[in-house]
Amino acid sequence: LTLVQRDNRTLQVFDRVRVKVYVARTVGNRQELKMDLLDADDEDEGDVKVDKQQQEAEATLRAVRKKRKVAA
Repeated sequence: LTLVQRDNRTLQVFDRVRVKVYVARTVGNRQELKMDLLDADDEDEGDVKVDKQQQEAEATLRAVRKKRKVAA
């Protein structure tokens, strides 16, 4: 299995990679899980500022999990 990303960078399944995983809001107020391949020289994730949309998506996810837990 080979994955191809930007700049014709080819990755094999066994290669170690770093990805940024986040929830994006799509059409119709739906949410979609997205992943971006990080370059080897990118800084650690802790240095990346969390934007307002990401905070809202995380709050929504926590609320859904809490609602499911109460319903169970």
